[in-house]
Amino acid sequence: MEKLYPLKFVPRFFYRIWGGHRLKNIFGIESSEQSIGEAWLISNIDGYSSRVAEGPLKNHSLQDLIQSYGSELLGNHFWHQDSIKFPLLIKLIDASDDLSIQVHPNDELANQRHNSLGKSELWYILEAEKRAYVLNGFNEHLNSQSVEKLVTEGHLMENMNKVPCQKGDVFYVPAGRPHAIGGGLLLAEIQQASDITYRLYDFNRIDSQTTKKRELHLQEALAALDYSSHEPKSIPYSEIKNQINTIIETPYFYVNLIPILGEIELDYSSIDSFVILMCIEGSLDFQQDDTRCTLKTGETLLLPAKCSKAQLESSRAKVLEISIV
Repeated sequence: MEKLYPLKFVPRFFYRIWGGHRLKNIFGIESSEQSIGEAWLISNIDGYSSRVAEGPLKNHSLQDLIQSYGSELLGNHFWHQDSIKFPLLIKLIDASDDLSIQVHPNDELANQRHNSLGKSELWYILEAEKRAYVLNGFNEHLNSQSVEKLVTEGHLMENMNKVPCQKGDVFYVPAGRPHAIGGGLLLAEIQQASDITYRLYDFNRIDSQTTKKRELHLQEALAALDYSSHEPKSIPYSEIKNQINTIIETPYFYVNLIPILGEIELDYSSIDSFVILMCIEGSLDFQQDDTRCTLKTGETLLLPAKCSKAQLESSRAKVLEISIV
């Protein structure tokens, strides 16, 4: 068995009706497809397990690695569970147009209906065009009857928090909260490992590939919704250079920001978890024992749980640090 090392993965790209061209530019891919909406950077969703990009384990899937290395990769905290699946899905989303108004089920409902995790997620805004916004929760308390009426009459958007966005804004969207990403946004999404979405409203759009309206899931969504009103603002956080700045700690993932100017050493000896480093601005040089590599904007690196220390160096970069404990 090969020695485990920090891992880069090959991104997987997906057509979306609302997608654009920015992901092609970021990753330098050639494609005639004009609507690439998502890049899955690290995934172990069934049928979409990420494959290692380089090194002795090149082309091995993330699922293969979990089966071969177990707690050495994931950490003992997670490994003791009965059903072992990688708990996170890391994406980039390019919204050239508005996404549907949607909701995701919580763990209990997702397990009941789909034998899956629920889907709580965090958005970090990388680019925002003028007048770009997100919809984040209801602006008043509603119930299933009132939401069904608003959807039927096409007025749901009026009862949601419309929040203008700029680069660096961060939003947490727990399972059950209705939401939508507006057009003109490029963002990083950290979420539970689930691909379950219930669409409430899709602006009556026709998909050019299918020539049909996309399916809505009104009854499923009504059972999943949190009907209370919510505080829609961006999460405040610090940006102290060469330090770990906490953005959020949730039951599903922890996310920190590390702005790098020069060199910084990271110590993970007390963390019983894998760590994901995601470069969101600039580029950086990474070193850990014999592993050396460069991370560019949009690239991720999965550090196995056994990794205790790492060095990062850059003239200017920002990194999201993601773990589960």
